[in-house]
Amino acid sequence: SNGTSTATPSTSQVVSVSGTYYFRALSAAGCWGPQGSITIVIDTPPAAIAGGATAVCTGANTPAFTNSTGGGAWSIVNGTGTASITSGGVVTGLTAGNVTVVYTVGSCSVTRSLTINTAPSAISGGASTVCTGSVTPAFTNAVGGGTWSISNGTGSATITAGGVITGVSAGSATVVYTIGTCT
Repeated sequence: SNGTSTATPSTSQVVSVSGTYYFRALSAAGCWGPQGSITIVIDTPPAAIAGGATAVCTGANTPAFTNSTGGGAWSIVNGTGTASITSGGVVTGLTAGNVTVVYTVGSCSVTRSLTINTAPSAISGGASTVCTGSVTPAFTNAVGGGTWSISNGTGSATITAGGVITGVSAGSATVVYTIGTCT
């Protein structure tokens, strides 16, 4: 009753349209049991996640992740790293590693991976000035594994992998220490 019967009773049926489905058990003797029903909602998966970033530093925020489907909720599945996410899709990196950004609408979800990189600490050592042709003591960072570089401004300099700067021309330059995407 209340619907179309299947031609052959079976233990499972495949449905592809949302609606209320009715069922009855058939005994070995051929007798039908009482009718039951279940309402099935078939959700459409949300669109792919857009915006955001592929990596963020610990203690820093990503631009907002977005989804054109709307009406969903953001969450994080922590993996080797940890992060938090706002209802607006902005992720804050908490500990280094990998996490999964999840957008859920109804019972369907889409995901995107995000790497959380360790943010370097403040640069120490070195010197605030150097003469052209001279070198500084080594600059250091308490968080290892990064690389040193120079952002030349009105002056120029070079820097070794060990953080020692050689002045090239008079003016200012910026010492940069980078770990992953964090500087």
